[in-house]
Amino acid sequence: MKTADDFGDWIAQRPKWLQTAAAKLIAAGKRSGANEITEFADLALAEATNSSETVFEQFPLGVFASSISTHDLRIVRLNKVVGVN
Repeated sequence: MKTADDFGDWIAQRPKWLQTAAAKLIAAGKRSGANEITEFADLALAEATNSSETVFEQFPLGVFASSISTHDLRIVRLNKVVGVN
């Protein structure tokens, strides 16, 4: 089965701080708050200044991969259609 992960390919070409931020957001499963935004800004600054103390995370591969389906979708019937033209 072939998979496509355009976002994963795109994020792999972005700065390390952005990859780390995306990985943390995926792991948390929620929107970022003020603390996380400050942390992401610190990561960006650390990368810009080549800080050796900062550990960057790698974005998990295949998170958004979608399998390419070969199934057909057919509409069998439409009932009670209202408001079209």
